[in-house]
Amino acid sequence: MLRFSPSTSSSTFSSTFSSINRTSNRMYQTLKFGRHTFKVNSKRTKDAHLIPYGHLPSLNPTGLKHLDWMLSKHSLDQDLHLLSPPTSYPLTLASSFAETLNLPLYHFPLTSETVSSDLKLRRELINSSTTFSSSSVVSAAVSGGVLFLDGIHRAERNVLPVLNNLLENREINLDDGRSIISSQRYDQIKKEHGVREDLVRCSEDFRVVASSIPWEVYGGQSLDPPLRSRMQCRRIDDYTPEEVLEITNDKNVSSLGVAGEWWSNYDNCRYVNNEEDFKQLHPVTFFQRGDFPEQRAEDLMEKLPLPKPPAPPPPPKPTPSYVPVPSFTSLLSSLSTSPLHSLIIGPRGSGKTTLSSTLLPSQTIQIYSDMSLRDLLQTRATDNLGNTTWMNSPLINAAINGQTICLDGVEKLKTFDEYNSLWTSSHIHLPDGSVTRPLAEYERLKSLDVDVSKVVPIHPDFRIIALGNVDDWFEPSSYIKGLRGFKAYKVPPLNDSEIMDILSKKFTLTETELNTIMVVSNDVKNNSDFENFTLRNIVNISKAVTTGLSVGEAINKVMLTDLWSKRDCDELSLLLENCGVEPSSPADRVYSTPTRSPPSDVSLVPSPVFYSIPNHLSLIKELLNSISTGERNILLIGNQGVGKNKVADKLCQTMNAEREYIQLHRDSTVNQLTVSPEIRDGRVFYEDSAMVKAIKYGRVLMIDEADKAPVEVVGVLKGLVEEGVMRLSDGRTIVPNDHPDLKSDPNLIPTHPDFVLLLLANRPGHPFLGNDFYSTVGDCLTTYFVSNPDAASEMKLLTSYAPDVDPEILEKLVEAFKNLRKMSDEGEITYPYSTREAVATAVHYSQYPEDGIVKALSNVLDYDSYDPTVYEKVAEVFRSQGIPVPKSRGEYLKPEDVNMQISPFKPLPSPTEKSWTSKPISTTSPTNSISSLESRVWNLPSPTTTKFQPSSHRIDNFSHLTRSFSVDPVGAYGAAVGMTAHSGRVDVLTTGPISVSTYTNVTGGESERIAYEVEDNVPFYLPTNPRPVMGGVGGTKFIFFPGGPFFCRLFEDGRLEYGAVPEPDERGGFAGMFSKQKGKQREDSGESWRVTACGEDKVACYQEKSGDVCCLDLKASECCWVELPEGSEIERVSASGRDDLFATLVDGTVVRIQEKGSKTKMEVRKVPEGMKGMQVLSSEHPPAHLSHNPSCRLLAGDEMAYATSLGSSLVGDDLYVTPREEGSKEGKISLSCFSGKLMAVARKDDVDGKHFIEVIDTEDHSMRTIDLNADVGAPLEMHFVDDEHVAILTSDNQVQILEVGPGLEDELVRFREMLGLPSRAVPDGEGMRSLTQGPELRDGTEGESWRPPALDDPKFGEWDEKNEAHVGGSNWAGGTGGSNTAGLGGRGGPYRLDRGHKVHQVSDAAKAEVSEEQQRIAREMAEKAFQDKLKEIEMGEGEFAMYDGLVSPIRGDIAALRQGLGSVEARKAERGWLKRQSFGELDDNKLVDGVTGEKFVYKRRGVPDEATTHMKHPKRVRFVFDCSGSMYRFNGQDGRLDRSLEAAALVMEAFAGHEHRFDYSIVGHSGDSPAIPLVNFGEHPKTEADRMKVLRMMVAHTQFTRSGDHTLESIAQAKVDVADGADNADEYIVIAISDANLRRYGLTPDMLKRVVEGKKKGSTVDVRTYAIMIASLGTEADEIKSSLASKAFVCKDTGLLPKVIRDILSKIGE
Repeated sequence: MLRFSPSTSSSTFSSTFSSINRTSNRMYQTLKFGRHTFKVNSKRTKDAHLIPYGHLPSLNPTGLKHLDWMLSKHSLDQDLHLLSPPTSYPLTLASSFAETLNLPLYHFPLTSETVSSDLKLRRELINSSTTFSSSSVVSAAVSGGVLFLDGIHRAERNVLPVLNNLLENREINLDDGRSIISSQRYDQIKKEHGVREDLVRCSEDFRVVASSIPWEVYGGQSLDPPLRSRMQCRRIDDYTPEEVLEITNDKNVSSLGVAGEWWSNYDNCRYVNNEEDFKQLHPVTFFQRGDFPEQRAEDLMEKLPLPKPPAPPPPPKPTPSYVPVPSFTSLLSSLSTSPLHSLIIGPRGSGKTTLSSTLLPSQTIQIYSDMSLRDLLQTRATDNLGNTTWMNSPLINAAINGQTICLDGVEKLKTFDEYNSLWTSSHIHLPDGSVTRPLAEYERLKSLDVDVSKVVPIHPDFRIIALGNVDDWFEPSSYIKGLRGFKAYKVPPLNDSEIMDILSKKFTLTETELNTIMVVSNDVKNNSDFENFTLRNIVNISKAVTTGLSVGEAINKVMLTDLWSKRDCDELSLLLENCGVEPSSPADRVYSTPTRSPPSDVSLVPSPVFYSIPNHLSLIKELLNSISTGERNILLIGNQGVGKNKVADKLCQTMNAEREYIQLHRDSTVNQLTVSPEIRDGRVFYEDSAMVKAIKYGRVLMIDEADKAPVEVVGVLKGLVEEGVMRLSDGRTIVPNDHPDLKSDPNLIPTHPDFVLLLLANRPGHPFLGNDFYSTVGDCLTTYFVSNPDAASEMKLLTSYAPDVDPEILEKLVEAFKNLRKMSDEGEITYPYSTREAVATAVHYSQYPEDGIVKALSNVLDYDSYDPTVYEKVAEVFRSQGIPVPKSRGEYLKPEDVNMQISPFKPLPSPTEKSWTSKPISTTSPTNSISSLESRVWNLPSPTTTKFQPSSHRIDNFSHLTRSFSVDPVGAYGAAVGMTAHSGRVDVLTTGPISVSTYTNVTGGESERIAYEVEDNVPFYLPTNPRPVMGGVGGTKFIFFPGGPFFCRLFEDGRLEYGAVPEPDERGGFAGMFSKQKGKQREDSGESWRVTACGEDKVACYQEKSGDVCCLDLKASECCWVELPEGSEIERVSASGRDDLFATLVDGTVVRIQEKGSKTKMEVRKVPEGMKGMQVLSSEHPPAHLSHNPSCRLLAGDEMAYATSLGSSLVGDDLYVTPREEGSKEGKISLSCFSGKLMAVARKDDVDGKHFIEVIDTEDHSMRTIDLNADVGAPLEMHFVDDEHVAILTSDNQVQILEVGPGLEDELVRFREMLGLPSRAVPDGEGMRSLTQGPELRDGTEGESWRPPALDDPKFGEWDEKNEAHVGGSNWAGGTGGSNTAGLGGRGGPYRLDRGHKVHQVSDAAKAEVSEEQQRIAREMAEKAFQDKLKEIEMGEGEFAMYDGLVSPIRGDIAALRQGLGSVEARKAERGWLKRQSFGELDDNKLVDGVTGEKFVYKRRGVPDEATTHMKHPKRVRFVFDCSGSMYRFNGQDGRLDRSLEAAALVMEAFAGHEHRFDYSIVGHSGDSPAIPLVNFGEHPKTEADRMKVLRMMVAHTQFTRSGDHTLESIAQAKVDVADGADNADEYIVIAISDANLRRYGLTPDMLKRVVEGKKKGSTVDVRTYAIMIASLGTEADEIKSSLASKAFVCKDTGLLPKVIRDILSKIGE
């Protein structure tokens, strides 16, 4: 029977076809359409349910023309190919074609997972026997019908041979041994040989109609030429406006046709009734992405006469978890009444899930990327008899029952157009061979007595709500290809009042807390540097506040700021501070422990080895509190080795909770996480996973390494976390324990109230190899960041693991690992060293102390040993803590290599009792003139605080010198002129200009420099001639300026007290306050001035060889000048109390000055014999033999070791003088200081002029002599830093820290232990010497050259091609420790030459033997070699120094960027499961197929064929530098040109050697040109001279260019130029480095954005473009950053450029 509707437009048909003539017999009718005559089967019964119906009436004239063409191809026995945009029109034409011929239409959608067996037979098990079911392809070929191959462009190579054979020969080899052959051949064989059972006849009515989309427009792949040549192609164009009008009879709707090629929602034109409908059916109008012509859509909307949308219908009844707000209520109303499927698009955490769950609380399918078409429709199973069956998915069940179902995460689906026919026309072929049809058509077929056993009716009320994350997915082409039939809704942003309404109704918050949360949220929204708080974030923050956290703590916890960069954290802290947010102390909170049922299986309760450290205990309390308040889904995230597993196990033990454990990995699957299928006795059974058991029995489920699994695996937990619902592959569903259908539905599994989900994961990003699953489900969980333990916690942990290790060695380890982690956070190194490595090192060292700490560390550091740059950085961190890790791998210190130069304490001779002369030489009581001190106070700007690392000197040897550092004077001509020290700190006064710097933790630990710039921040002149001096007075820094005289007093809080010191006139009065004008200074006699503190608030100032002392009483604000007897020349003034001074004079006398206001008593006495140069010191610890005396003064002098004076007065006191040991060095005392029982005296040797210090232990009556380093300047100041260390300031601006106390012996023992040497008990009497000398130490160590060859004229030496080590010779160039040749460590050679060998150093004495003539010859040879080098690189000496000066400060940045470039890989696809394989691992989802004998039931890990796993071609990078006049003009203001030059040098230096991986070019732009060539692709600068030329060219352009700006043109041109290498590059990148000076030239950030994000029309190359702003006028840079978001960076510190560039290249490679 020919079914043809007479209601079809007769005029249309009559104008196209001639009249229809029918000639009938019993089986066929002859049908004539115009020029076509067909024989039509009118009584077909097989597959009659597949014969289309009702499609012909929908054809318009253009459609009839297409049908006419199709019929003509059919008459020629040719197969057809319909090429069209992604619409349902090809299916409509194919259905019309089949309807005309009265043939069934077999719809077979091709997917990327289709394999050859899918085209043939499907195996089934029936009664324990294998049977075969025909696929749609086989049924169409055998029964005779139209095979519609939907999406033939998606066909993979594995199915091409089958398709080609079918199209060409009508042949298919079936898996049951039969073969389908063409009807002609079958009939011939039957005629000649009879019927054969192994052959199947292909019907002559069989026809193939294929469809595809033009890949040139919509992407994808082109057709294989053999496949393409076997079909006849027809282009199917879009509807015209007239055709739309004919379809809809609506003039308003018909005008939509002018949208042209990008309006493809023709199927839903009838639903466009107003402007809002237009937007929702074409969502590109409110999502602007890429180059899609969204502006044309907006223009079209303005032209359309569309009415405004009507008032929304009443909203549905909200669920208890939903708080009604106007914005969501309107959307819910539209969703509940829409006749179409709905697509809700919005950012992550914007409320999509809440909206869908309000409409359908438990009908949700979580989409994951591995989900195939079959997974979404049906799953395979077995019945009780072992027969194979198919189970409908929730989607099909909802379609049958007319329910609404939610597809959450549609952005994860690989493609959408495979599913189109289901939701556009309710037509799809299911895997079990049945088909879906609309319910009306199903009823029609039943009325015609057609077999409908294979027809699944789709209820008209069936609706889909799809949720898509716009951040990760939405592209207009994806929507056009896949989600036709959906009406899109954008989640509206909520206003503040709506958000506050939600928070106030869901949580109990104070008004202050609520307002603070909203203020912070809005400030973050207005700050372009932060990602906006999502609605979910705000809700979670509010929820955290209700647990007792402060708002600040809640924000840090929810936003995981521990994962942020330090810069972002600092900016957030400042933002919170401006919002008035103050963190509260955790100690203020009340913690509780959850109540649980007793365990049924105690073996599942963990019993970990756990050491209670504060860091972990605090976290466990937080977790217990969180679980007690109802949280059941927790994520612990952090670096490796921080104790996540320990904390989780201890948590379970504390709660006495059973634990189920799952460890994920890259090969984990969804089934492994949920249920595992297995076959027993021919049936499929499902074994509950640990997760299902934990849910059923109320256990804690610990999922470890959650970041290692594919994101889609962990993503299935999203439904369980958010809604408590998860569907298992065996048909069961996990639901909340209050679900209403629990009693009636046995397939529902209630969640036990004690169930807790605990996920453990490493932090996202490099260098961790996991997936960033946190972005998928992380914000649905209660997240805790597990940081490395703080120093105290880590120290306690190491002590617990290694209790017998010296605590100070463990402290060094803790400090070193802390610094390594900081370097990792700041991007200097990539590996994040954790506590696990520290524990492993401590445990090894504890068990094998003979290995030493260095070899124990090698087990950790050997990973980096093949990267010298990284290893040197890491080694330096340990060396800075005094751990002698070698700079290069393998150069471990041997005992014989270690030089231990220690001076032991030696007993001093017995003291001799002496006395002062009985009568003073003179006694006077002059009257002092007292003058008031007038002072003012200024508040200095905040100091500059910088981290600095002193040089450690206990690495390769052990000596008194522990650390040293250079003082950095602010000016070029500055110098360090004064120093004080106390409590581990050193304060240094520098000139040029005047500044005071405090260096903290100088004896060990992390050090800082806190610098106050004084001179530039006070409104008066500070004279520096004579040199100012400084002393510590009462915790302040007191500075005396003799040139005034003035004084300054710097307090810890930055206050600066300033005053002028009145001077005495000729009559003893005062001349008044000195002027503050420059030039009126005190005359300089050339002698040094000094300051002596007299208690906490008084100071004495004097000049050497002068005769007066200025006493300043800072408490009383009084000044008194004390004039000594005529002819007095002061050598040193010492204080023995606030009002008691002792002035030692040059003539050997001493003056005691007792100054009390206007009265002064002076006594002049002769110094006893042997006490010349005496200085008086105070001591709180008198010598042991005099400890009974309450009053004791210590005295130092030139001729004695020290002396002790007893009694309350100097006259008549008992005097005990300890002489110097006979034969000891003699020298005049220059400096002295004391601390506790130690006193230190600096002297200058009378013989060789070298400086040394003597340290005297006044209790043990012993002394050690320490030679100072002759390579540094003379000591200027010396002070005790603590009771064990002295600090010495030298004339060359160096500060040296020496350990001089008795604790040195313990340090030496510790040093030996770190090297693995036995510490050995020290026998009595041997003291320190027994530790520094022993049988394992010898003279002439490998690291020294003891007998270098005789000296001769300097020469280059012979060149050893083998590069062997030459030590101590005089023949080879590049040797060490020799004579006359170029090398290292030797003497008399012309210049240094390093060939990579260990250096052996000759002694200073051997060096001194080189004659002046030999030194002159060596200098001439070195100068000639230097000039040859400069000539080689074509750079003058001045240019070389200039380039080196530019590059030297950024050497560390260059190394950091080079390291980052080394880690950037080629852009490649993530490895995943390749399914439908013939080998590999058995696929759980294919178990039944495997039982039936299917071959393609395996899966294996791999990458798509098109993905690259290594960089076949270099990345093309174009750097665009701003060379405009503004760079030169404003360089003096903010240094932007200097930063630009540093950036260019950074790029050229760092990319050197990486040219095979990064082909880069550099161009500049200015007012003259948008593209100034500086470095061309493939022509990279090779030498320093080449790079210097580039920099000089940049400077020249900035200086001489015309005014103007070509920033936009330059970036646009760069994108074109970089894309020219489209055939030979891995990536295409443009990085523009510029100042933000657009507004001056009429340019806006939006204009820049369009250029950066734009794409050349017709180009297929994706050029990633970024802008780095290195300077700004006003807020322009911030505005650009806000506009470009992640495409722009503000980088005003060149030190940040390496990290920025590395991050850009790394992200592109991901």
